[in-house]
Amino acid sequence: MLARWPQWSTRRYEELPLEEHVGLGISMQWQGQEVYLGLRAGSGLEGNPRDTVFVRGDAVLGVFRFKESVRNDARSAVERLLQSGYRVWVLSGDKKSKVEAMTRSLGLPDDHGFAEMSPDAKAAWISREGFGPALMIGDGANDALAFERARCRATPVLGQGLLEGQADYYFLGRGIDGVCEVFELTRVRRSVLLQLFGITLTYNAAAVSMALAGWMSPLVAAVLMPLSSIVTVSWASFSGRFRSRVSIQRS
Repeated sequence: MLARWPQWSTRRYEELPLEEHVGLGISMQWQGQEVYLGLRAGSGLEGNPRDTVFVRGDAVLGVFRFKESVRNDARSAVERLLQSGYRVWVLSGDKKSKVEAMTRSLGLPDDHGFAEMSPDAKAAWISREGFGPALMIGDGANDALAFERARCRATPVLGQGLLEGQADYYFLGRGIDGVCEVFELTRVRRSVLLQLFGITLTYNAAAVSMALAGWMSPLVAAVLMPLSSIVTVSWASFSGRFRSRVSIQRS
């Protein structure tokens, strides 16, 4: 096809270096002028600093205002986390009105939403308030600094994800139900582990008692040793599968 349009086959393209302004936007030099796409706050122009603008030189070529809505499954996922005893906060770079609307849509208290936060502010909040085994969920470059401070990190798998390499785990799908499933899986595994500890202690206590009573012959010991391993593995497999199946059916 290129033979039909020789002007395209001979045209040379040069790579234009982009400069990223973390939390603000990106810019580059083109034909002696700076081209900028991002928040107005990073362009040095007057106006609403939270607007997204496309600027070439001193001329504003476009202004973009985005409206966001919370998915229904996000609210249900947050409700599941709250019912399980977890606390949820929203750290966002959006303006206050957007964050307030989002927290209300998610069923969170107003003081659990923080607006107009820069990447540094998010990282500082995680260092100050995210004590204990806190989990942070992020999906963009603005969350990278806070990711470094969080104890546990998760991100959804996107087409051009930036945080998969830093995350402790990532989840598929369009919602955040994967977060709830991870917590449920953790609860199931903890329960099974405690049960296995109980089985092991019971077995050892019984074996020691039999040995002290003189009932532990070499034949009995040879039978009990592999039998205990079989019972432990079978119990772990059955209990984990059964509880996971019940959890999935309930959700």
